Amino acid sequence: MFPHRALVPEGTYVSFASALRLDKGGRTAVMLMRARMLAEHDGVRSVIATVGDLPDLDRTREVLLERGTLTEHVEVANIYDDYATRDRATLGTGTDELPAVDLAATAVNRADGTPYQVVYRHPGATTDARPEVVDYLRADGSVAVRTTLAPRLFEIVDHDGRVVRCHETRAAFVQQWLRELVGPGDGFVVSDSRRVLPLLLGLSERRMHLVAAFHNPHTPGGGRWDSALKAPYAKVLGRLHALDGVVLLTERHRDELALREGATNNLFVVPNAVEPRTLPDPAPPRDLKRLVTVARLEGQKRISHALRALEIARRTDPALRLDIYGDGADRAVLEGRARELGIDDAVTFHGYDPGARDAIATAAAFVLTSVHEGYPLATLEAMSRGCPVISYDIRYGPREQISDGVDGYLVAPGDVEAFAARILDLTSSADLVARMSAAAHEKAAEHSPRRFAEDWARVFRTVKAQESSRVTFHGVVVHAARLDGGRFVTRLRARATGTGASDVGMLSATLDHIGEETGEVVQTPLDVRAPKISPRVDGFRIAGDLDTLALATAMGEQRVRVRLTVVWHNACWMTDVAHGQAAGGRLTFDRVS
Repeated sequence: MFPHRALVPEGTYVSFASALRLDKGGRTAVMLMRARMLAEHDGVRSVIATVGDLPDLDRTREVLLERGTLTEHVEVANIYDDYATRDRATLGTGTDELPAVDLAATAVNRADGTPYQVVYRHPGATTDARPEVVDYLRADGSVAVRTTLAPRLFEIVDHDGRVVRCHETRAAFVQQWLRELVGPGDGFVVSDSRRVLPLLLGLSERRMHLVAAFHNPHTPGGGRWDSALKAPYAKVLGRLHALDGVVLLTERHRDELALREGATNNLFVVPNAVEPRTLPDPAPPRDLKRLVTVARLEGQKRISHALRALEIARRTDPALRLDIYGDGADRAVLEGRARELGIDDAVTFHGYDPGARDAIATAAAFVLTSVHEGYPLATLEAMSRGCPVISYDIRYGPREQISDGVDGYLVAPGDVEAFAARILDLTSSADLVARMSAAAHEKAAEHSPRRFAEDWARVFRTVKAQESSRVTFHGVVVHAARLDGGRFVTRLRARATGTGASDVGMLSATLDHIGEETGEVVQTPLDVRAPKISPRVDGFRIAGDLDTLALATAMGEQRVRVRLTVVWHNACWMTDVAHGQAAGGRLTFDRVS
């Protein structure tokens, strides 16, 4: 699978997820590829660790093995199954007896009929009501784990019905299990889901290394780098210093996140990879009139725009057709929209179909009209089969994958008319399709599993190397900040802890001018003099000269805020030090903090 084994530190590598499901797409595919890659290294144990209710996880593993997306060398574990299968010696002996539950009980079995859990609700509550208590069972029907809603408790139970250990939060329950799963050596825990990542915050310690992979933009839709955060990101971005690594899929996402949270040393870029494909020789003919897309039929994918673009393009070329592979909550609405547009005879909704890959191999183009992406695997899959891609130029991914006019087309987000024009440009020329097809296949080859393995190995090596340079800010105070005559001066006192807090020469600072209307940012590096006594006592002296004319020109005509950004290894601290106006080639400040 991976012809080149990039060196990674020895240890247990945990791919952390709520669930492992067969119907999930790109993010799961990336997690499985990384787990397979890690399992091929000597001295490495690769585990997919899940913490959701998964009564049929063994069957899921069997199917993934059959598909070849999982190998026997990758372990698959679940927190409830693990505790349910531990023997007496491993689990230990409890003290207090687990009390009986006086509520209405519903038993849940696994597919093979063995007991899985008992769910307790108040009498008369509907089956979709949140349970008050859930008991996770051993094969003999005894309780292995009990979760209680109020008070919130997670209890590990021995074989005789006594409580071995009790946790008051799910995070504490999960983190202790991961420590036990990893054992005495180094552990590298990777979360591909921002929704379950909060369960892991606080896990990082000398032997446990926490890495988060973000697969989507941190702001909604086409928002700026400083727009309001998506809800799941709001819980974690303020604690990026608690992560040993943050992996983004594109440099553009990394840079925009750095503008918001600081260019700390725990930010990395690892683009998605795609399995290499050898095109048949001769290649099968492409149907110039057939377009294809593969997507969940949900709002983010904005399939309605693909339908509108097709309808517009068919006014010129009525032979054009669109095959849509994938399913979702919006399918009925989209089918209705196709009828409204009068193109239902030219659009086929296939649902989930493994044959989609064959359809891509002979289509004229793959179309992507999403609101946002991370680094879409569907487009890479299409290009690996020699299928050119027409895509909105959204955050993030298409611009990094597609060379406009060479192996596909990039269209301004939301411009359906321009999208339709590009469909016509491509489908009207067999020679153009052939040239773009060859170029697309060549571009996809750059996203090889080998490169993916090397990029991830670099992340893990760096994370291990930086374990002795961790910093946490506990309090920062700016004294006597002055912004006058093109020069900025201040003194910064900081209370910090961590293995890297003694590296006072590693603190850096910038003064950032931010246009409030455009989001334009101009960063000016500042000189930092390390404290003679300590960061807390005499602090850092920070100063720098500013090119005020260049700054005013860059800002144009708008309100400007000035931010001091301080980075110390993995930690960042920011504060606004001035507000003003850019106008007429000048910057004037009406307030300096």
